[in-house]
Amino acid sequence: HNTQELSFTMTEPSVEEQATLFRKVYPFEYFARFLDHDLRPDGRTKTEFRPTSIVPGVISTANGSALVKIGDTSVMCGVKAEFANPPLTQEDSGWVVPSVTMPPGESAQLNASVPALTQFIEDLIVRSGLISIKDLVIVPSQLSWVLYIDIVCINCDGNVMDACALAMMAALQNTTLPKVELPSDLSTLEGVPTVNSSIQQPLQLGPTVVSVSFSALLGNIVSDATSGEEELSSTTTTIVLNSRGNVVCLLSPSPAVSSKSITDAASLTRGQQSDCIQRAEMRRKEVEQLLASVSA
Repeated sequence: HNTQELSFTMTEPSVEEQATLFRKVYPFEYFARFLDHDLRPDGRTKTEFRPTSIVPGVISTANGSALVKIGDTSVMCGVKAEFANPPLTQEDSGWVVPSVTMPPGESAQLNASVPALTQFIEDLIVRSGLISIKDLVIVPSQLSWVLYIDIVCINCDGNVMDACALAMMAALQNTTLPKVELPSDLSTLEGVPTVNSSIQQPLQLGPTVVSVSFSALLGNIVSDATSGEEELSSTTTTIVLNSRGNVVCLLSPSPAVSSKSITDAASLTRGQQSDCIQRAEMRRKEVEQLLASVSA
């Protein structure tokens, strides 16, 4: 019998492979080496945000829509308007129904944050005055608009909360409602309202709202954390500002924090929060310029 000898050649791992292995085995030490030099693994400083883009009108069948990218995090939002009866307890109001969906395969922690994210979006819309539900009334106590605001997270690489809020804001700015032509008597069988789609009216909106999130990572406060940074963060704080520069809400810890439960995460100090608010104001101006450029 012929015996075939096998030989193996050991190759030295590349620098990239060594860095990847070091990050997996010693994640805190890996990030610390960057943060000690005011840098992060993706080349940003602690205060830098990732490139952000907005593409409005991506869903042709919706009344309004937008696709938002913050780094590798991608979120799409569609707005659909339909007729509905006003709420029984508020006959002079319409409806706003938001929903948030995560892509398949996301972590249990991120999926568990969906109810809180959905509530966050609803609060931003109604409590901030972005949409007055009274403006959605067509005929008091008889007919109103219901706005279904569906947010779909396509890819999640950190800072999902800000991406969802921005996608919602951009989609609402892109939303138009058709003119409703009413019969003389809605109470009869023939009294059915008709929609004149040739006449579109922009959705009436209040002051713009912008969500800005920060994470506490190894004693540093970093802006717009990636998923890898969020996993190692002790807490995430979200600040929402409107176009007047007012703080609409400050959530610390943020309900979208992925590495800790809300009960485990520690809040930022007052000094840190003050610094974050200043950073958030700068970010708000940048985002509002971007929103204005795509809605012009």
